[in-house]
Amino acid sequence: MKKKILVSFLIASLFACNTKKGADGSALLFGLLGGTDSPAATPTTVTEPAGNSFTVVSLDSTATNAVPTTTPSTESASSTAATPESTTTTIATTTTVNPVTPGSNFNFESNISVPITVTITSPGGPIANAPVTVSENTTNPANPNLLGSGNTNSQGTVSIPVSVPPSVVTVNVNVVGTNPSTGEVLNLSGPAPVQVPANSGSGSGSGSSTGGVTTVAPIVTINTDNFQAPQGCLPTIDQDCDGIANVFDAFPTNPNLGVKTESGRYTISFESLFPSAGDADLNDFTLVYSTEMHRAPDGKVKVLKGVFTVVGRGAGSRHELRLTLKVPSEATLTQTYLEGNDTRTVWNGCSAAPKYAANTSDCKASTRLTTAELDRGILIMPDSQTTSYNVWNTRPPVNASNYRRGMTSQFEIVFDTPVDLSTSQNTVAGHLNWWIAFVRGGQTAPIWTIRRPGYETETRTCNGTPRLIDKYVECSGFPFSIIVPGVFNFPIEGGDIRRASTSGYADFAIWADSQGSLKREWYNNVTDSTKVVNIRSFYIQTSFSAYLVKAINQNLWAIASGLMLLGATLGYTLKSRWKKA
Repeated sequence: MKKKILVSFLIASLFACNTKKGADGSALLFGLLGGTDSPAATPTTVTEPAGNSFTVVSLDSTATNAVPTTTPSTESASSTAATPESTTTTIATTTTVNPVTPGSNFNFESNISVPITVTITSPGGPIANAPVTVSENTTNPANPNLLGSGNTNSQGTVSIPVSVPPSVVTVNVNVVGTNPSTGEVLNLSGPAPVQVPANSGSGSGSGSSTGGVTTVAPIVTINTDNFQAPQGCLPTIDQDCDGIANVFDAFPTNPNLGVKTESGRYTISFESLFPSAGDADLNDFTLVYSTEMHRAPDGKVKVLKGVFTVVGRGAGSRHELRLTLKVPSEATLTQTYLEGNDTRTVWNGCSAAPKYAANTSDCKASTRLTTAELDRGILIMPDSQTTSYNVWNTRPPVNASNYRRGMTSQFEIVFDTPVDLSTSQNTVAGHLNWWIAFVRGGQTAPIWTIRRPGYETETRTCNGTPRLIDKYVECSGFPFSIIVPGVFNFPIEGGDIRRASTSGYADFAIWADSQGSLKREWYNNVTDSTKVVNIRSFYIQTSFSAYLVKAINQNLWAIASGLMLLGATLGYTLKSRWKKA
């Protein structure tokens, strides 16, 4: 049984604001928000003017080899319960940190994916139907990145799965309710860790130390006085009566939609010498992308949007990118292709481009999709030879003056009824089932497919022993596709990513061998810049990012710069009940 370490942490919010939700198309593409707050070095006691006290224990004390000599009780962490007539809101919170041990099924995903379990109780028993949201812990609390939401059940508990890049050490837990004595609206907010040092006091949350980090699935227990879930439908709290508080509702007047979640920017890259690792340069077909989901109040997805841009093609093969969704609902697809220039010219050549896994709905600007067509694979980016202008962007020298960006695909899928995309058939480490179909060189057959690790297994003989293994991970442990947070400076042609001398990535092999516990941000450490294609600098030097933002704003949607504002909307106020001494 996994060792559980109990750590008290401070729920600190209850603040007043009256802010409107903003809209800025740059947010989705200009990077992921990450937690940067440093934990306290030693346990600290913070005293509230009303007399309530909380013990804050630094994250250094939550290491898996540190066992507290005593377990704090709820009573020792809070003051005497307030009387029903009092307006004091007393909160005592503990977090149980469950280490998540990597298994043999490591799938080369950089994201940290864990459930955040929250239980809320009061002297009268569990608090049911309390709206709970989880967002990235950021230095700008008025502009968080929402990760997930849910309502507590009859036991006062909700489990919310989240997936964050390895730069995120903690996440924020937020609960909206009211004071039953006064009716005032309250917002409780505080941090919970998703990773801690593997050894007490060693390393940082990013895994840069030799000790590495441990992924944890926190269980947050909140014990409250004079706090309850919103009772009935109160317009000041929930205007459209969908169970999602206005403060977190991206669609406050639409009862069929609740929160909006955005992926931030990622890079997906494939090695198409499958089934052999070949040169292992992971640059044969590379795209930068972002997605956005509009969710029903129960968390199911009603609308899925995405933007993909070809940034690299490094082999003679011809590839197409597709998305498989195993869902029970039909859908409507709207799609636009844009040429790789700053004039945002619409490209109409999709129908003429070869198809390697044909679907009856391919290359239609607006079309209906059956469940079989969703399962077969929606065409996201056609033939790479066409959409990259037959340019190999991986052979040196590659620089801002001779680099050419490929085409951009924008799409929107609206499901007839909301669907669960969190199933293992649809999502691994927060990423959907993107895959490629391709042929080699000028051939028309055979047609190969490559999916990301985590979606398909097969029995294969490795080193003379038959065993069940991921179909798209070579026996030696090389993945044929990878997703990297942000913009990935992929290796030049022939640069085996497993070797620092050929790829410039000294930490990749360490990260892979450690099952993802060491060097979690391996992609940020380039030891030899001549061995990579420096796409990140091209974004700045050639206004690449600006182009992508304009492309998104032109057609399908305007992306909000703040996914959820922690301020109240539509005129109601969250009043502060805790102040720093």
